[in-house]
Amino acid sequence: MESMKKIDAADVVVIGGGIMGVASAYFLGKKGKSVILCEARNLASGATGRCGGMVSHCHGRDLCIEHTMLRLMYTYENTRILRDFQAHEAKIDFEYRQIGSLDIATTEDDYEAIKRLYKIQKNVGDKEIILLDKKDLLECMPTLNPSLAIGARLRPSDGNLAPYKMTHAFAQIAQDKYHVKFMPFTPVRKIVEQDGVVKGVLTNNGFISSQWVVNATNAWARLLSPECDAVMPMRAFACVTEPIFPTPGYPWEAMVNGDYTYGSFQMHSQNLSFGGPARPDSLYSRKDNFAGYYQERIELDDLKRCSGYLAELFPSLKNTKIIRTWSGVMALAPDGAPLVGHSETTEGLVHCVSFYGGMANGAVFGRTVAEIIADDKTTFPISLFNPGRFKGIQYKGPEPWDLGLAYEYACNERLATGIKINYDHVAKINLDKPFEKIVAPGINLWNGWDWRSRIGGVDESFLKGEAVVCE
Repeated sequence: MESMKKIDAADVVVIGGGIMGVASAYFLGKKGKSVILCEARNLASGATGRCGGMVSHCHGRDLCIEHTMLRLMYTYENTRILRDFQAHEAKIDFEYRQIGSLDIATTEDDYEAIKRLYKIQKNVGDKEIILLDKKDLLECMPTLNPSLAIGARLRPSDGNLAPYKMTHAFAQIAQDKYHVKFMPFTPVRKIVEQDGVVKGVLTNNGFISSQWVVNATNAWARLLSPECDAVMPMRAFACVTEPIFPTPGYPWEAMVNGDYTYGSFQMHSQNLSFGGPARPDSLYSRKDNFAGYYQERIELDDLKRCSGYLAELFPSLKNTKIIRTWSGVMALAPDGAPLVGHSETTEGLVHCVSFYGGMANGAVFGRTVAEIIADDKTTFPISLFNPGRFKGIQYKGPEPWDLGLAYEYACNERLATGIKINYDHVAKINLDKPFEKIVAPGINLWNGWDWRSRIGGVDESFLKGEAVVCE
Protein backbone atom coordinates (compact mmCIF):
# COMPACT_ATOMS: atom_id res chain seq x y z
CA MET A 1 0.00 0.00 0.00
CA GLU A 2 2.94 2.31 0.63
CA SER A 3 3.78 2.19 -3.08
CA MET A 4 0.21 3.03 -4.14
CA LYS A 5 -0.67 6.62 -4.92
CA LYS A 6 -3.31 7.73 -2.41
CA ILE A 7 -5.86 10.02 -4.02
CA ASP A 8 -8.60 10.21 -1.37
CA ALA A 9 -10.02 8.81 1.88
CA ALA A 10 -13.44 8.25 3.45
CA ASP A 11 -15.20 6.21 6.11
CA VAL A 12 -16.84 4.10 3.38
CA VAL A 13 -16.11 3.44 -0.28
CA VAL A 14 -19.12 2.18 -2.25
CA ILE A 15 -18.35 0.34 -5.48
CA GLY A 16 -21.14 0.53 -8.04
CA GLY A 17 -23.32 3.39 -9.26
CA GLY A 18 -26.60 1.55 -9.68
CA ILE A 19 -29.49 2.09 -7.31
CA MET A 20 -28.08 -0.36 -4.73
CA GLY A 21 -24.81 1.55 -4.53
CA VAL A 22 -26.36 5.01 -4.72
CA ALA A 23 -29.04 4.22 -2.12
CA SER A 24 -26.38 2.74 0.17
CA ALA A 25 -24.32 5.93 -0.20
CA TYR A 26 -27.42 8.07 0.43
CA PHE A 27 -28.35 6.30 3.67
CA LEU A 28 -24.74 6.07 4.88
CA GLY A 29 -24.36 9.81 4.33
CA LYS A 30 -27.64 10.37 6.13
CA LYS A 31 -26.19 8.50 9.11
CA GLY A 32 -23.16 10.78 9.19
CA LYS A 33 -20.58 8.66 7.40
CA SER A 34 -18.16 10.18 4.89
CA VAL A 35 -18.73 8.30 1.63
CA ILE A 36 -17.03 8.04 -1.75
CA LEU A 37 -18.85 6.16 -4.52
CA CYS A 38 -16.80 4.78 -7.42
CA GLU A 39 -18.49 3.78 -10.66
CA ALA A 40 -16.71 2.36 -13.70
CA ARG A 41 -19.01 4.20 -16.11
CA ASN A 42 -21.77 6.64 -15.16
CA LEU A 43 -24.59 6.39 -12.64
CA ALA A 44 -27.31 3.91 -13.61
CA SER A 45 -25.35 2.77 -16.66
CA GLY A 46 -25.64 -0.93 -15.76
CA ALA A 47 -28.64 -3.09 -14.83
CA THR A 48 -30.47 -0.26 -13.03
CA GLY A 49 -30.68 1.96 -16.09
CA ARG A 50 -31.49 -0.96 -18.40
CA CYS A 51 -34.40 -2.57 -16.56
CA GLY A 52 -38.13 -2.28 -17.09
CA GLY A 53 -38.80 -0.01 -14.11
CA MET A 54 -41.34 -2.35 -12.51
CA VAL A 55 -41.65 -2.38 -8.71
CA SER A 56 -43.19 -5.70 -7.68
CA HIS A 57 -43.92 -6.82 -4.15
CA CYS A 58 -43.73 -10.55 -4.69
CA HIS A 59 -42.62 -11.62 -8.15
CA GLY A 60 -41.57 -15.15 -9.01
CA ARG A 61 -42.78 -18.52 -7.76
CA ASP A 62 -41.06 -18.92 -4.40
CA LEU A 63 -43.44 -21.19 -2.46
CA CYS A 64 -41.51 -21.08 0.82
CA ILE A 65 -43.67 -19.40 3.50
CA GLU A 66 -40.71 -17.94 5.41
CA HIS A 67 -39.13 -16.55 2.24
CA THR A 68 -42.42 -15.02 1.13
CA MET A 69 -42.96 -13.39 4.51
CA LEU A 70 -39.45 -11.92 4.51
CA ARG A 71 -39.73 -10.67 0.92
CA LEU A 72 -43.04 -8.94 1.66
CA MET A 73 -41.52 -7.28 4.72
CA TYR A 74 -38.72 -5.85 2.59
CA THR A 75 -40.73 -4.95 -0.50
CA TYR A 76 -43.54 -3.14 1.28
CA GLU A 77 -41.05 -1.22 3.39
CA ASN A 78 -39.30 -0.33 0.14
CA THR A 79 -42.58 1.06 -1.17
CA ARG A 80 -42.99 3.16 1.96
CA ILE A 81 -39.45 4.55 1.60
CA LEU A 82 -39.97 5.41 -2.07
CA ARG A 83 -43.28 7.18 -1.44
CA ASP A 84 -41.80 9.13 1.45
CA PHE A 85 -38.64 10.08 -0.45
CA GLN A 86 -40.54 11.18 -3.55
CA ALA A 87 -43.02 13.23 -1.51
CA HIS A 88 -40.68 14.93 0.96
CA GLU A 89 -37.05 14.97 -0.15
CA ALA A 90 -36.45 14.20 -3.82
CA LYS A 91 -36.03 17.15 -6.16
CA ILE A 92 -36.33 14.98 -9.27
CA ASP A 93 -39.69 13.37 -9.99
CA PHE A 94 -38.83 9.75 -10.71
CA GLU A 95 -42.44 9.06 -11.67
CA TYR A 96 -43.24 6.40 -9.11
CA ARG A 97 -46.84 5.34 -9.62
CA GLN A 98 -48.64 2.47 -7.90
CA ILE A 99 -50.76 1.27 -10.79
CA GLY A 100 -50.86 -2.47 -10.10
CA SER A 101 -49.46 -5.39 -12.11
CA LEU A 102 -50.41 -8.87 -13.26
CA ASP A 103 -48.45 -12.08 -12.80
CA ILE A 104 -49.93 -14.12 -15.65
CA ALA A 105 -50.10 -17.92 -15.79
CA THR A 106 -49.89 -19.26 -19.34
CA THR A 107 -50.18 -22.95 -18.39
CA GLU A 108 -52.36 -24.91 -15.98
CA ASP A 109 -49.30 -25.98 -13.95
CA ASP A 110 -48.22 -22.35 -13.67
CA TYR A 111 -51.70 -21.35 -12.51
CA GLU A 112 -51.59 -24.02 -9.81
CA ALA A 113 -48.30 -22.51 -8.58
CA ILE A 114 -49.88 -19.05 -8.58
CA LYS A 115 -52.84 -20.32 -6.55
CA ARG A 116 -50.49 -21.85 -3.97
CA LEU A 117 -48.49 -18.63 -3.77
CA TYR A 118 -51.74 -16.65 -3.42
CA LYS A 119 -52.70 -18.77 -0.40
CA ILE A 120 -49.26 -18.30 1.14
CA GLN A 121 -49.45 -14.53 0.71
CA LYS A 122 -52.91 -14.48 2.29
CA ASN A 123 -51.70 -16.59 5.20
CA VAL A 124 -48.81 -14.24 5.97
CA GLY A 125 -51.08 -11.19 6.01
CA ASP A 126 -51.15 -9.86 2.45
CA LYS A 127 -54.66 -8.40 2.33
CA GLU A 128 -54.43 -6.87 -1.11
CA ILE A 129 -53.42 -9.78 -3.36
CA ILE A 130 -56.19 -10.87 -5.77
CA LEU A 131 -56.48 -14.18 -7.61
CA LEU A 132 -57.95 -13.96 -11.11
CA ASP A 133 -59.39 -16.82 -13.13
CA LYS A 134 -59.45 -16.87 -16.94
CA LYS A 135 -62.62 -14.80 -17.18
CA ASP A 136 -61.37 -12.17 -14.71
CA LEU A 137 -58.01 -11.97 -16.46
CA LEU A 138 -59.50 -11.39 -19.89
CA GLU A 139 -61.72 -8.65 -18.45
CA CYS A 140 -58.57 -6.94 -17.13
CA MET A 141 -56.65 -7.47 -20.38
CA PRO A 142 -59.09 -8.02 -23.28
CA THR A 143 -56.29 -8.08 -25.86
CA LEU A 144 -54.47 -10.98 -24.19
CA ASN A 145 -54.31 -14.19 -26.22
CA PRO A 146 -57.20 -16.33 -24.81
CA SER A 147 -55.21 -19.53 -25.30
CA LEU A 148 -52.49 -18.20 -22.98
CA ALA A 149 -54.80 -16.51 -20.47
CA ILE A 150 -55.16 -19.20 -17.80
CA GLY A 151 -55.24 -16.97 -14.70
CA ALA A 152 -53.16 -14.44 -12.77
CA ARG A 153 -52.26 -12.73 -9.53
CA LEU A 154 -53.25 -9.06 -9.44
CA ARG A 155 -51.08 -6.93 -7.14
CA PRO A 156 -52.81 -3.52 -6.90
CA SER A 157 -49.98 -1.69 -5.12
CA ASP A 158 -47.23 -2.75 -7.51
CA GLY A 159 -45.98 0.06 -9.66
CA ASN A 160 -43.59 1.62 -12.13
CA LEU A 161 -40.90 4.25 -11.94
CA ALA A 162 -38.12 5.72 -14.05
CA PRO A 163 -34.98 3.91 -12.77
CA TYR A 164 -32.52 6.42 -14.22
CA LYS A 165 -34.37 9.34 -12.62
CA MET A 166 -34.73 7.53 -9.30
CA THR A 167 -30.98 6.84 -9.12
CA HIS A 168 -30.15 10.46 -9.87
CA ALA A 169 -32.77 11.66 -7.37
CA PHE A 170 -31.05 9.73 -4.56
CA ALA A 171 -27.61 10.79 -5.83
CA GLN A 172 -28.54 14.47 -5.91
CA ILE A 173 -29.70 14.52 -2.29
CA ALA A 174 -26.78 12.33 -1.20
CA GLN A 175 -24.33 14.80 -2.74
CA ASP A 176 -26.00 18.12 -1.91
CA LYS A 177 -27.36 17.32 1.54
CA TYR A 178 -25.15 14.54 2.90
CA HIS A 179 -21.88 15.41 1.13
CA VAL A 180 -21.36 12.06 -0.60
CA LYS A 181 -18.60 12.27 -3.20
CA PHE A 182 -19.36 10.61 -6.53
CA MET A 183 -16.52 9.46 -8.79
CA PRO A 184 -17.95 8.25 -12.11
CA PHE A 185 -15.64 6.72 -14.73
CA THR A 186 -13.44 5.44 -11.89
CA PRO A 187 -13.20 1.64 -12.19
CA VAL A 188 -12.12 -0.21 -9.04
CA ARG A 189 -9.41 -2.71 -9.91
CA LYS A 190 -9.07 -4.29 -6.49
CA ILE A 191 -10.45 -4.28 -2.95
CA VAL A 192 -7.33 -3.71 -0.85
CA GLU A 193 -7.00 -5.61 2.41
CA GLN A 194 -4.24 -6.38 4.89
CA ASP A 195 -4.32 -9.35 7.26
CA GLY A 196 -7.99 -9.91 6.40
CA VAL A 197 -9.03 -6.30 7.08
CA VAL A 198 -10.23 -3.78 4.49
CA LYS A 199 -7.88 -0.86 3.84
CA GLY A 200 -9.61 0.68 0.83
CA VAL A 201 -9.80 0.23 -2.93
CA LEU A 202 -7.36 0.55 -5.81
CA THR A 203 -8.83 2.44 -8.77
CA ASN A 204 -7.42 3.29 -12.18
CA ASN A 205 -6.52 6.68 -10.73
CA GLY A 206 -4.97 5.51 -7.48
CA PHE A 207 -5.70 4.27 -3.96
CA ILE A 208 -8.66 5.40 -1.81
CA SER A 209 -8.35 4.46 1.84
CA SER A 210 -11.40 3.54 3.91
CA GLN A 211 -12.49 1.53 6.91
CA TRP A 212 -15.40 0.02 5.03
CA VAL A 213 -16.04 -1.07 1.43
CA VAL A 214 -19.47 -1.84 0.00
CA ASN A 215 -19.50 -4.14 -3.02
CA ALA A 216 -22.67 -3.14 -4.92
CA THR A 217 -21.62 -4.31 -8.38
CA ASN A 218 -24.33 -6.97 -8.87
CA ALA A 219 -23.32 -9.25 -11.79
CA TRP A 220 -19.74 -7.96 -11.65
CA ALA A 221 -19.36 -8.86 -7.95
CA ARG A 222 -17.62 -12.16 -8.72
CA LEU A 223 -14.83 -10.22 -10.45
CA LEU A 224 -14.00 -8.37 -7.22
CA SER A 225 -14.54 -11.01 -4.53
CA PRO A 226 -14.22 -14.83 -4.57
CA GLU A 227 -17.03 -14.84 -2.02
CA CYS A 228 -19.39 -13.91 -4.85
CA ASP A 229 -18.34 -16.69 -7.23
CA ALA A 230 -21.85 -18.14 -7.08
CA VAL A 231 -23.36 -14.92 -8.48
CA MET A 232 -24.12 -15.69 -12.11
CA PRO A 233 -24.47 -12.99 -14.79
CA MET A 234 -27.49 -13.12 -17.09
CA ARG A 235 -28.04 -10.96 -20.14
CA ALA A 236 -31.49 -9.42 -20.55
CA PHE A 237 -33.02 -7.66 -23.53
CA ALA A 238 -35.65 -4.93 -23.81
CA CYS A 239 -37.54 -2.98 -26.48
CA VAL A 240 -39.79 0.05 -26.77
CA THR A 241 -42.62 0.23 -29.29
CA GLU A 242 -44.43 3.06 -30.97
CA PRO A 243 -47.40 4.49 -28.98
CA ILE A 244 -50.22 1.96 -28.75
CA PHE A 245 -53.95 2.74 -28.47
CA PRO A 246 -55.79 1.25 -26.73
CA THR A 247 -53.31 -0.23 -24.29
CA PRO A 248 -53.52 -3.93 -23.34
CA GLY A 249 -53.91 -3.01 -19.65
CA TYR A 250 -51.81 -3.53 -16.55
CA PRO A 251 -48.04 -4.07 -16.55
CA TRP A 252 -47.40 -7.81 -16.59
CA GLU A 253 -44.94 -10.62 -16.17
CA ALA A 254 -45.39 -14.10 -17.66
CA MET A 255 -43.60 -17.22 -18.82
CA VAL A 256 -43.78 -17.62 -22.61
CA ASN A 257 -42.20 -20.66 -24.27
CA GLY A 258 -40.17 -21.29 -21.14
CA ASP A 259 -38.80 -17.73 -20.97
CA TYR A 260 -39.68 -15.05 -18.44
CA THR A 261 -41.00 -11.87 -20.08
CA TYR A 262 -42.51 -8.62 -18.86
CA GLY A 263 -44.09 -5.47 -20.21
CA SER A 264 -45.26 -2.05 -19.06
CA PHE A 265 -46.82 1.01 -20.63
CA GLN A 266 -45.16 4.38 -20.27
CA MET A 267 -47.04 7.01 -18.34
CA HIS A 268 -47.39 9.83 -20.86
CA SER A 269 -46.63 8.50 -24.32
CA GLN A 270 -48.38 5.09 -24.37
CA ASN A 271 -45.22 3.42 -25.70
CA LEU A 272 -44.85 -0.16 -24.55
CA SER A 273 -41.59 -1.32 -22.97
CA PHE A 274 -41.15 -5.07 -22.81
CA GLY A 275 -38.33 -7.55 -22.50
CA GLY A 276 -37.00 -10.96 -21.64
CA PRO A 277 -33.79 -12.99 -21.50
CA ALA A 278 -30.97 -12.55 -24.00
CA ARG A 279 -28.48 -15.19 -25.07
CA PRO A 280 -24.78 -14.69 -24.30
CA ASP A 281 -22.82 -12.99 -27.05
CA SER A 282 -21.61 -16.04 -28.99
CA LEU A 283 -18.39 -14.45 -30.24
CA TYR A 284 -17.16 -13.65 -26.75
CA SER A 285 -18.49 -16.88 -25.21
CA ARG A 286 -16.21 -18.95 -27.43
CA LYS A 287 -13.19 -17.17 -25.98
CA ASP A 288 -14.19 -17.13 -22.32
CA ASN A 289 -16.81 -18.97 -20.30
CA PHE A 290 -18.32 -15.77 -18.89
CA ALA A 291 -17.19 -12.90 -21.11
CA GLY A 292 -20.20 -13.25 -23.42
CA TYR A 293 -22.62 -12.75 -20.55
CA TYR A 294 -21.27 -9.25 -19.86
CA GLN A 295 -21.81 -7.90 -23.38
CA GLU A 296 -24.52 -5.24 -23.70
CA ARG A 297 -24.78 -5.00 -27.45
CA ILE A 298 -27.95 -5.88 -29.38
CA GLU A 299 -28.27 -9.08 -31.41
CA LEU A 300 -30.94 -9.70 -34.04
CA ASP A 301 -31.87 -13.10 -32.62
CA ASP A 302 -32.69 -11.45 -29.29
CA LEU A 303 -34.92 -8.91 -31.03
CA LYS A 304 -36.77 -11.59 -32.99
CA ARG A 305 -37.31 -13.79 -29.97
CA CYS A 306 -38.36 -10.94 -27.67
CA SER A 307 -40.82 -9.48 -30.19
CA GLY A 308 -42.17 -13.01 -30.60
CA TYR A 309 -43.20 -13.03 -26.95
CA LEU A 310 -45.25 -9.90 -27.50
CA ALA A 311 -46.91 -11.31 -30.63
CA GLU A 312 -47.87 -14.50 -28.79
CA LEU A 313 -49.28 -12.73 -25.73
CA PHE A 314 -51.05 -9.98 -27.70
CA PRO A 315 -51.78 -11.11 -31.29
CA SER A 316 -53.29 -7.73 -32.16
CA LEU A 317 -49.85 -6.14 -31.62
CA LYS A 318 -47.92 -8.37 -34.03
CA ASN A 319 -47.40 -5.54 -36.55
CA THR A 320 -46.33 -2.99 -33.94
CA LYS A 321 -43.17 -1.02 -34.74
CA ILE A 322 -40.12 -1.37 -32.49
CA ILE A 323 -38.41 2.01 -32.15
CA ARG A 324 -35.65 1.31 -29.59
CA THR A 325 -33.79 -1.68 -28.14
CA TRP A 326 -31.06 -2.30 -25.56
CA SER A 327 -29.62 -5.08 -23.41
CA GLY A 328 -28.20 -5.32 -19.89
CA VAL A 329 -26.77 -7.76 -17.37
CA MET A 330 -28.66 -9.01 -14.32
CA ALA A 331 -27.42 -11.44 -11.66
CA LEU A 332 -28.77 -14.53 -9.92
CA ALA A 333 -27.47 -16.54 -6.99
CA PRO A 334 -28.22 -20.30 -6.86
CA ASP A 335 -31.01 -19.87 -4.32
CA GLY A 336 -32.53 -16.77 -5.89
CA ALA A 337 -31.85 -14.55 -2.85
CA PRO A 338 -29.41 -11.61 -2.85
CA LEU A 339 -26.09 -11.53 -1.04
CA VAL A 340 -26.36 -8.80 1.60
CA GLY A 341 -24.24 -8.52 4.71
CA HIS A 342 -20.74 -8.78 6.16
CA SER A 343 -18.07 -10.71 4.31
CA GLU A 344 -17.05 -13.86 6.16
CA THR A 345 -13.47 -13.54 4.93
CA THR A 346 -12.70 -9.81 5.00
CA GLU A 347 -13.44 -7.50 7.93
CA GLY A 348 -14.94 -4.22 6.77
CA LEU A 349 -16.29 -5.60 3.48
CA VAL A 350 -20.08 -5.59 2.97
CA HIS A 351 -21.79 -7.12 -0.06
CA CYS A 352 -25.07 -5.96 -1.58
CA VAL A 353 -25.37 -7.88 -4.86
CA SER A 354 -27.30 -10.47 -6.91
CA PHE A 355 -30.66 -8.79 -7.43
CA TYR A 356 -32.20 -10.63 -10.37
CA GLY A 357 -35.37 -8.54 -10.04
CA GLY A 358 -33.45 -5.42 -11.09
CA MET A 359 -33.62 -2.17 -9.13
CA ALA A 360 -37.01 -2.74 -7.50
CA ASN A 361 -35.82 -2.97 -3.88
CA GLY A 362 -32.82 -0.66 -3.97
CA ALA A 363 -34.09 1.77 -1.35
CA VAL A 364 -34.71 -0.73 1.44
CA PHE A 365 -31.50 -2.67 0.83
CA GLY A 366 -29.52 0.57 0.63
CA ARG A 367 -30.88 1.44 4.05
CA THR A 368 -30.03 -2.08 5.26
CA VAL A 369 -26.39 -1.65 4.20
CA ALA A 370 -26.22 1.64 6.08
CA GLU A 371 -27.68 -0.05 9.18
CA ILE A 372 -25.10 -2.85 8.97
CA ILE A 373 -22.22 -0.38 8.90
CA ALA A 374 -23.47 2.50 11.06
CA ASP A 375 -25.72 0.73 13.56
CA ASP A 376 -24.42 -2.87 13.61
CA LYS A 377 -28.07 -4.00 13.52
CA THR A 378 -30.83 -4.06 10.93
CA THR A 379 -34.54 -3.34 10.94
CA PHE A 380 -35.34 -6.66 9.27
CA PRO A 381 -33.59 -10.07 9.44
CA ILE A 382 -30.73 -10.57 6.97
CA SER A 383 -29.58 -14.12 7.79
CA LEU A 384 -31.19 -15.46 4.59
CA PHE A 385 -28.89 -13.16 2.58
CA ASN A 386 -25.60 -14.18 4.27
CA PRO A 387 -22.87 -13.76 1.58
CA GLY A 388 -20.94 -16.74 2.97
CA ARG A 389 -23.78 -19.23 2.58
CA PHE A 390 -22.30 -20.78 -0.58
CA LYS A 391 -18.91 -21.54 0.95
CA GLY A 392 -17.88 -25.08 0.07
CA ILE A 393 -20.87 -25.58 -2.24
CA GLN A 394 -20.15 -26.16 -5.90
CA TYR A 395 -22.73 -24.41 -8.02
CA LYS A 396 -24.06 -26.62 -10.80
CA GLY A 397 -27.05 -24.63 -11.89
CA PRO A 398 -28.45 -24.21 -15.41
CA GLU A 399 -26.89 -22.18 -18.19
CA PRO A 400 -26.73 -18.60 -16.84
CA TRP A 401 -28.30 -17.16 -19.99
CA ASP A 402 -31.40 -19.34 -19.73
CA LEU A 403 -33.48 -17.17 -17.42
CA GLY A 404 -36.43 -19.53 -17.63
CA LEU A 405 -34.42 -22.46 -16.29
CA ALA A 406 -32.53 -20.29 -13.79
CA TYR A 407 -35.83 -18.83 -12.58
CA GLU A 408 -37.27 -22.30 -11.98
CA TYR A 409 -34.03 -23.50 -10.40
CA ALA A 410 -33.88 -20.57 -8.00
CA CYS A 411 -37.51 -20.88 -6.92
CA ASN A 412 -37.95 -24.65 -6.74
CA GLU A 413 -34.50 -26.22 -6.31
CA ARG A 414 -33.00 -24.12 -3.50
CA LEU A 415 -29.71 -25.28 -2.04
CA ALA A 416 -29.85 -26.79 1.43
CA THR A 417 -27.84 -24.12 3.20
CA GLY A 418 -29.23 -24.86 6.64
CA ILE A 419 -29.71 -21.15 7.35
CA LYS A 420 -32.28 -20.31 10.03
CA ILE A 421 -34.18 -17.05 9.75
CA ASN A 422 -34.98 -15.00 12.83
CA TYR A 423 -38.52 -13.65 12.51
CA ASP A 424 -38.69 -11.88 15.86
CA HIS A 425 -39.46 -8.64 14.00
CA VAL A 426 -42.60 -9.99 12.37
CA ALA A 427 -44.83 -9.47 15.39
CA LYS A 428 -43.88 -5.78 15.44
CA ILE A 429 -45.13 -5.15 11.91
CA ASN A 430 -48.65 -3.93 11.27
CA LEU A 431 -49.64 -5.92 8.21
CA ASP A 432 -52.61 -3.65 7.49
CA LYS A 433 -50.79 -0.42 6.67
CA PRO A 434 -48.06 -1.73 4.34
CA PHE A 435 -50.70 -3.13 2.02
CA GLU A 436 -52.70 0.05 1.58
CA LYS A 437 -53.27 1.00 -2.03
CA ILE A 438 -52.31 4.60 -2.59
CA VAL A 439 -52.79 6.09 -6.04
CA ALA A 440 -52.00 9.71 -6.82
CA PRO A 441 -55.06 11.79 -7.80
CA GLY A 442 -55.62 12.03 -11.52
CA ILE A 443 -53.42 9.05 -12.42
CA ASN A 444 -54.89 6.79 -15.09
CA LEU A 445 -54.55 3.26 -13.71
CA TRP A 446 -54.09 1.84 -17.19
CA ASN A 447 -50.90 3.75 -17.94
CA GLY A 448 -47.23 3.23 -17.14
CA TRP A 449 -44.26 5.60 -16.99
CA ASP A 450 -42.60 7.47 -19.83
CA TRP A 451 -39.55 5.47 -20.88
CA ARG A 452 -38.34 8.24 -23.17
CA SER A 453 -37.56 10.34 -20.11
CA ARG A 454 -34.95 7.70 -19.21
CA ILE A 455 -33.47 7.45 -22.68
CA GLY A 456 -33.21 11.20 -23.04
CA GLY A 457 -35.68 12.92 -25.33
CA VAL A 458 -38.22 12.02 -27.96
CA ASP A 459 -37.21 9.66 -30.76
CA GLU A 460 -37.08 12.11 -33.68
CA SER A 461 -36.91 9.36 -36.33
CA PHE A 462 -40.23 8.03 -35.08
CA LEU A 463 -41.85 11.47 -35.24
CA LYS A 464 -40.69 11.73 -38.85
CA GLY A 465 -42.12 8.34 -39.72
CA GLU A 466 -38.69 6.73 -40.16
CA ALA A 467 -38.89 4.13 -37.38
CA VAL A 468 -37.63 0.61 -38.02
CA VAL A 469 -40.38 -1.94 -38.62
CA CYS A 470 -39.84 -5.32 -36.98
CA GLU A 471 -41.49 -8.03 -39.10
